[in-house]
Amino acid sequence: MVNGIRQTCVTTAEQLQACLYDAEADGYPNTIMVVQGTYVGNFVFNSDEDFDLNLHGGYAAGCGSFVYNPSLTVIDGDVNGDVGTGGTGDGVAFDLMNTAGGSILVDGFHVKNGYNAVDDAAASGPLPMQVTSPS
Repeated sequence: MVNGIRQTCVTTAEQLQACLYDAEADGYPNTIMVVQGTYVGNFVFNSDEDFDLNLHGGYAAGCGSFVYNPSLTVIDGDVNGDVGTGGTGDGVAFDLMNTAGGSILVDGFHVKNGYNAVDDAAASGPLPMQVTSPS
């Protein structure tokens, strides 16, 4: 915890999703630092707490240093479900929602193999994610 913000360093897709689930209702603003590499899946965050979520890609192992180069941290939405052994994604790389007013920041990622869930634009065009916050 730094200045009241929970900070977590992740190195796998499983850790990333687990941190997003934990951040949904842990009672703190969260910063998730993602180590350079490729992360396949549909990453979901659905919170009703008025706390911010910040996702930052580009960290070196251990999260002691950072390089802003989105091509180094890849989120693969796996729109065809064929990445690796059987695939895991449905094309929506991030599905992020905060209904209580907390802000959501996603920075330092290259997102590929996805589509925009809002208008179903396949694989090209708008960022393959869905972010919802109150009006």
